[in-house]
Amino acid sequence: FSNSPNGGGWVHAVSFSGDGTKLAWVGHDSSISVADATKDMMVMKLRTDLLPMLTLTWLSDKTLVAAGHNCVPITFNLTSSGSLTLGTKLEEDRKQETAGAASSAMKIFQNKDKMGLSELETKLMTTHQNQISELRILDGGKDDVNTISSVAGDGKLVIWNIKSLSSKLANLKI
Repeated sequence: FSNSPNGGGWVHAVSFSGDGTKLAWVGHDSSISVADATKDMMVMKLRTDLLPMLTLTWLSDKTLVAAGHNCVPITFNLTSSGSLTLGTKLEEDRKQETAGAASSAMKIFQNKDKMGLSELETKLMTTHQNQISELRILDGGKDDVNTISSVAGDGKLVIWNIKSLSSKLANLKI
C-alpha cells in the first residue's frame, strides 16, 4: 500500500532530531525514514525485515532507536554518506531453558493439574512479552541520551541505560 512516492502506508510515529534539522518516522511497511533539511530535504529510507515499528526517538544526532512488534528496541544509524543503516538490538536474545521431552510432558500435566492449563505458555526471549508502544527519553536530550524507557502491551515499564549498553554491545554506536 503506497500513499506517496516514498511509500510506507500508515505512519506510526515521528520524531525531530535534537537540533530540529531532521525528521524521522516509522511506517507500517516496517520501514524507517529520515528527512534532512540540511541536505535539501533529502529522504533516507530503510526497509527492514522487522515487524512494524510503532515508536522512535533520537539517541544522538546520528542514532535513532525504534521499537514495536519485535518487542525489543533497535538502533538505526545515519552514515556520513547519507544512508540509514540497521544498528543493533538493545538486548541480546536470552537462552530459553531446554529440558528433555519427559520433563516437558511432566510440566504439561503439572500445569493441567495445578492451573487448568492445557499447554505450556509461549515466552519470548526478550524482556517485553508484547509490542512496545512507546519509547521516551528519561535522562539526557536528543543529542546525548543517557537512559530511555519503554512501555509495552505486557504492562512492563523498562528503563534502558544507553551508556552502559553501548559498552556491552559491540554494534551499538551512539
